[in-house]
Amino acid sequence: MSLIITKDKAFFNREEIKPRDFIRAQYHTWDKPRNGLILHCDESLIQALFFPVIHQAACYFRVSAQEVQDGKWKLSFISFDDDWNIMVKGENFADEYNPDSTENGTDT
Repeated sequence: MSLIITKDKAFFNREEIKPRDFIRAQYHTWDKPRNGLILHCDESLIQALFFPVIHQAACYFRVSAQEVQDGKWKLSFISFDDDWNIMVKGENFADEYNPDSTENGTDT
């Protein structure tokens, strides 16, 4: 199932992306991605909480569906089912969560 629904404009798929999901996001101008927790998600906007390394303050970033559609964001989401099984959603960064991947330094 797609994370973005495109009609006249882009929308987030609320069945796939929910508050309390974890997000890994990278804006096209950032040098590396940030990990966060989704606090709010509607059809056009995701607001996520993250903790920067330098200080002990909570910060937020916002992801708009239109900017995702325009290619300005790389996104992956992690959620858990009722049995605490991990589900990775999105194509970007998915290999980082795969313990069998040789690309993340865990070659067995």
